[in-house]
Amino acid sequence: MANPELMEADAEYAAVIEIDLNEVTEPILACPNDPDDITTLSEILADEKRPKNIDEVFVGSCMTNIGHYRALGEVLKARFC
Repeated sequence: MANPELMEADAEYAAVIEIDLNEVTEPILACPNDPDDITTLSEILADEKRPKNIDEVFVGSCMTNIGHYRALGEVLKARFC
């Protein structure tokens, strides 16, 4: 954009959820077939009913930026190169 400017949100929200990312100490996984089925890696490993194989992954979020892919590249490079 030639002249970028910040826009103010004029919205009313039902709730505001604040998450302290310092409290996230391990990967959080969204399990197949239900985006609401989210749990920590240690909980999945401890649950005998859950499969332990990973067939595909999604890296990022609704706020994905190039930094996610650079970090993943470093992880994969260290693992496979």
